Amino acid sequence: MSKEKLQKAENFLHASYNEVIGTDEKIHSDFDVFLEMILTGNHKTYRYILFTALLAKATFGEDISALSLQKEYKGKGAYDARSLAHKVVVPFEGEFLNGALGASNEPYLNKPARFPALSKENAVRAGQDKQKLDLLVDVLGGISKEQAIVMLKKSLQILIEVGEKNNDKYKIDSTNDSSLLKTKNMLSDLLSEKHGGETLAILIGTLLKIYSNSHELGYKVEVHKVNQSGASSKEIGDIDVYDGSVLVFSVEAKDKPFTLQDVEHSLKKSLSAGLDKSIFVYGNSINISEDLHSSVKGLAEKHDNLLAFSSFNEFSTFMLLLSNKSSVLDLPRILLETAKESLASDSTVTYLKRFIKDTLETDN
Repeated sequence: MSKEKLQKAENFLHASYNEVIGTDEKIHSDFDVFLEMILTGNHKTYRYILFTALLAKATFGEDISALSLQKEYKGKGAYDARSLAHKVVVPFEGEFLNGALGASNEPYLNKPARFPALSKENAVRAGQDKQKLDLLVDVLGGISKEQAIVMLKKSLQILIEVGEKNNDKYKIDSTNDSSLLKTKNMLSDLLSEKHGGETLAILIGTLLKIYSNSHELGYKVEVHKVNQSGASSKEIGDIDVYDGSVLVFSVEAKDKPFTLQDVEHSLKKSLSAGLDKSIFVYGNSINISEDLHSSVKGLAEKHDNLLAFSSFNEFSTFMLLLSNKSSVLDLPRILLETAKESLASDSTVTYLKRFIKDTLETDN
């Protein structure tokens, strides 16, 4: 889409948002049940597709088809929905909706959005995914501009409520005044539930933030969503650490059995990013043979790369040794902040809050 059209859509979205927050009345459309089901459902890509389609239709009317996903669509009203989503919807969500759509930076990278248009013939999983696709096609294929405007405003009301709940989800009043040794043991105990590797990545990111805060380094620590399909090409490791816009180092986190090839793949990603150092941290429950240790050492020498290869226990010990006690006090808040930024699952967030609350209350 042209800059002029993107600006027009952005202006329309902001105007609609201001109108919605300026009233206490509930907005009603002809499709309230449908909007609630998609926007509060567990299929994040469909949430973005729906909201982006409504914005496009409400802004441009008959000039676009609400079914279009890519500009390659051969039907009438084709437009680049991905461009609209990434350049208008994503920034707006981050500023005003507190991640209510899913806090994705590139939502149209996922398979349901890679087709030229929404169609009942698109390949999706059977069951609820197929049912939602069929509903999206039925509804979006027949709405007018006037209906889209009302549906967009109703969607904003729904998403504002979701965003407010999201904000509460990551709040915690606890502080950590435990000793550094008890803190280390607590973090290791947290790994008793892996949550698909999310726990380990979040803990590593949390310790890196505490280290940065301790020395006023101002590092930006990005913990990426674990096992994310279609990951951004900008991502180097599971955790990337920046000093301003400069990548300082990255960390690969593994909390399941892995091979030497996995280590080499991680190392090569660091090399491709211009780094001469790599960090690979594995979960405490992973048993590493002497042969693998020896092979990893040889791998680092082969690529002339300074490679730190350690268990989380070893990593956390050194990070806490290099951090000050005052920064460690803020661990519960930083932990949940990191979970939010990494798009951790609800079950992971619930687990972290419960564990921290129960552990700190027991200690105190």
